[in-house]
Amino acid sequence: MELPDAETAWAEALRLVRDVEGALQPGESWSLDVVEDGTTIFRINLATADLRIGRDRGPAEMMKRSKAL
Repeated sequence: MELPDAETAWAEALRLVRDVEGALQPGESWSLDVVEDGTTIFRINLATADLRIGRDRGPAEMMKRSKAL
């Protein structure tokens, strides 16, 4: 879609993100590029993670694992 300026494009991108974020499921990701004259001027990335993997481990082990990543 064409918009009049970068500020309007940013506001529209944020509105769209709010619509999309409610549909994401654990482990999914989504991104949006705002492009002006063929050049990306803004990028919004949404990513989710399902942290239940390794649930049988205690909190200390989970913290070690997340810091290692």
